[in-house]
Amino acid sequence: MNSTETAGPDRSSGRSPDLRDYHARERLADDGMLLIRAILPEDGPTLAAAFRRLSPRSIRQRFFDVRKELTPRDIAYFTELDFDQHVGLAGLVDDGDGPVPVATARYIREPGGLRAEMAFVVDDDYQGRGIGTLMFRHLAGIARRRGIQCFEADVLPDNDGMLGVFRRSGYQWSKSPRDDVLHIEVQLDAEPSTESAE
Repeated sequence: MNSTETAGPDRSSGRSPDLRDYHARERLADDGMLLIRAILPEDGPTLAAAFRRLSPRSIRQRFFDVRKELTPRDIAYFTELDFDQHVGLAGLVDDGDGPVPVATARYIREPGGLRAEMAFVVDDDYQGRGIGTLMFRHLAGIARRRGIQCFEADVLPDNDGMLGVFRRSGYQWSKSPRDDVLHIEVQLDAEPSTESAE
């Protein structure tokens, strides 16, 4: 899996970059291209359509319930981000027919804190291509530059895809049972191991 044309906001000015401009391109192991960019308010209809493509299993693993639609309030929450406390990325795959939105990743930072809750989801038809791993790496990179030291997530025990992303991330992580979920903590305060990240 090779990274190509990775780009973000211009940091040459020394000012804090506006994450609404964040974008990067990654080459997938199967030679497909993944565009990773900031989620914007105008992504609402696209996000709603992508949600409808998810299987009931993927919806349950992401939301811990089986909802059929995103409400207007849900869509506003997921797309109208401040990119300070709430940061979100969209992943679009271009297999030659134009970019298709297939993934999202986000974190919500504790106010004034060093920890953030994170989550991501990948369209069923695009799972197994390393997209979740790349989305996580970019989200973690943003979080580390913003001073976040730990990601937290509650994960269903059968969510092998998400657990696999943590295993491959290269970061130190732990899991502990909490009611019917696994509580995950990923330590971001050290550089990831390149051996584990592959």
